[in-house]
Amino acid sequence: MKSDLVKSKEIWWYLKSKKKLMDSLGLGDASATTQDVAICIITRPGIIIKDIMKDDYFSGLCKSTIKRSVIYLTNNGHVISKRASYDKRCMRLMFNLGEIK
Repeated sequence: MKSDLVKSKEIWWYLKSKKKLMDSLGLGDASATTQDVAICIITRPGIIIKDIMKDDYFSGLCKSTIKRSVIYLTNNGHVISKRASYDKRCMRLMFNLGEIK
């Protein structure tokens, strides 16, 4: 079992890495929820809002909070949405990696 010190160092490394990533994507000033939604979209290209909501990590958030984050990311050019072929109501979300500085 890892010591608390080792766990703390791992968490600190993760937080520093996340900050660097968000700064490089131009999302350093975005809310923590928006940053987390962005990471979810980056790691799962083509995901839909419904699937983001099903993720245990976002279980404490309401749909409108996640939708606000997606709208923010879309309006600022970070996320591209494409209509799903199987259901015209679903929008597949993909991160616009061309925006990386």
